[in-house]
Amino acid sequence: MTVFRLLACYSDERDLTVLTWALGQSYGAGLQLSGETITVVNNGTYFIYSQVLYKDTTWVMGHVITKRINGAETKLMKCLKSMPRNVSLPLNSCYTAGAHFLESGSVLELSVPRKSADLILSAQATFMGIFSI
Repeated sequence: MTVFRLLACYSDERDLTVLTWALGQSYGAGLQLSGETITVVNNGTYFIYSQVLYKDTTWVMGHVITKRINGAETKLMKCLKSMPRNVSLPLNSCYTAGAHFLESGSVLELSVPRKSADLILSAQATFMGIFSI
C-alpha cells in the first residue's frame, strides 16, 4: 500500500490546482512518485482513494483523478461538494474511492479544477492512497 501527502502547485497554463505529492508511507515497488504524478509499474487492479479538504467560498469544489497512458487521457474519478454559504470559515471535504485496472506506464494525477483553490493540506485532511488488489 502507498499513501501520499500533498502540496499545492498552481498551474499557469491550465485553470486548475495540481497537487504535488510527497511519499507518506509505502510498501512494495509497484508505483513511482514524481512530483505531481504517480506512475504505475505493474499491470493490475488497484484500489485508489482520495480526500481533499476545501476552505473556499466558491459554491462547488471538487477534485479529479486523471489517468494518462500512450497519449490518451481518462478521468477515473471525480468528487464534487457544495460549499457552505454565509459562514466565516467555509470547510467541506470530498472523499472518493474505486477499483480500476491500470496498465504499466499509467500516470495518475489529482487536480482541483480551479486555479488557486484554497485547500487544507495536512496529512489527515488531504491525501491519496493506492494499492494493488
